[in-house]
Amino acid sequence: MAPGLTDAANDFLENSASDLRASDISGSSMAELLQYVEQGEPVIVWTTVRMQEPGIVLGESDGYVMRDGSHAVVLCGFDRDAGTVTVADSLDGVVERDAWAFQRIYEVMGSLALVIA
Repeated sequence: MAPGLTDAANDFLENSASDLRASDISGSSMAELLQYVEQGEPVIVWTTVRMQEPGIVLGESDGYVMRDGSHAVVLCGFDRDAGTVTVADSLDGVVERDAWAFQRIYEVMGSLALVIA
């Protein structure tokens, strides 16, 4: 989940002598996520595989819920007029998703996100 990946990313970035740092921005609104993207900072977001309905709860730890079908994508663009977001998905490549459906699933999955800037 976001805290663990944030720690791992920061370890890697520090060992690579990078000035970049990962920040857990879980709980951010969709508008806040889009502000990061607008600034050229892609955001890792927890959603579901191919935007399917979130599955059953598989487990819970420290307030984080893992659901069947959990998946992470990189939010890298959006088109307000078209009502779409662009994500880099390890399964489907760079694809557009309906912004409202994306937001709903992001929220149901716990509004988990991180940014590296």
